[in-house]
Amino acid sequence: MKNKNFMNDIKTVDEQRTIQQNKALHLWFRQKAKQCQDAGVTAQMALSKTIELEMSPEMMKEIFREVMKAKEKKISTTQLNKHIEIEDLIEHLNRYFAEKWNLEGIALPSLDEALNARTNY
Repeated sequence: MKNKNFMNDIKTVDEQRTIQQNKALHLWFRQKAKQCQDAGVTAQMALSKTIELEMSPEMMKEIFREVMKAKEKKISTTQLNKHIEIEDLIEHLNRYFAEKWNLEGIALPSLDEALNARTNY
């Protein structure tokens, strides 16, 4: 009988976010977009685009994706590690909006808040 090498059988897999975390992330997009709208911060201001666009949850998600690509070198939010990378990106964006427009940081909503929120934007 061959001696089995158990180390070869172990695979390292980053945990993807859960459905509840996905809901929390989308709730954060809505909350941050609303905060930007109330403060007059547009997507053009945040992205330095030439066309002025009102901040929306969809636009906030695009900003999140651009930062994710630059910071984490990942092309999809489903590739993010649910415990580390999502929180890090939220902190990074909160810090950016705080420094640039004095907007208070919004924490990623709790799982309870996300479960009780609408599932879409």
